[in-house]
Amino acid sequence: MSQLAQDLKAALYGGDPFEHFPYKKYAQDITGGEIHPSMKSVFDAVKPTFVVEVGSWKGKSALHMAELLRAQNNKDFAVLCIDTWLGSIEHYTASLPQWAIGPTAYGRPLLYEQFMSNIMHTGNQDVIVPFPTTSITGAKWLSKQPAKPELIYIDADHDEDEVYADLCRYWPLVDQGGALMGDDFDTVWPGVICAVVRFSKENKLQVLHTNDHLWLIQKTA
Repeated sequence: MSQLAQDLKAALYGGDPFEHFPYKKYAQDITGGEIHPSMKSVFDAVKPTFVVEVGSWKGKSALHMAELLRAQNNKDFAVLCIDTWLGSIEHYTASLPQWAIGPTAYGRPLLYEQFMSNIMHTGNQDVIVPFPTTSITGAKWLSKQPAKPELIYIDADHDEDEVYADLCRYWPLVDQGGALMGDDFDTVWPGVICAVVRFSKENKLQVLHTNDHLWLIQKTA
């Protein structure tokens, strides 16, 4: 286990949340989420060791980011995943089949259990750290930690005001030379575009976006 991941787990839980988790009870299911080819160029440029993902769903993008970090031969790195694992409005309205909230138990989605299982099925529990909470609480907790993430990936609620609020909360937490980024910079999600453009204009920042719908705002060193 990386020291950074171990430190994060100790600070949050006093131990490892994956320990004794019955992951074999849940079949691997990494549906939903996207893999962005252009993300590799971001990782190559920023060279992060501490990545925070706000909105993780079943872990597809977190696993991809862990893979990119391993490919850079980092010996000590971590991906902290902040999510309620309760779903957003698009999941409950099930606009697309892959957004359906899935199985529940006692009225609560089993998304967290599925996420944990997917991480363990792929052997990434040594570097991925779950933090089941709101983006507000996650940002407050991060602000009190000694380690500062070089890359924060925003992919939680897609409503303009919610996205804008996450940008305001997490931008101050990005380390110098790092970046704030996210996906769904696409007309399918006008709220995301409006929030990112609004935030960048208010703060006189440049937004870069790719042809596979990633957006990126870099913080100068």
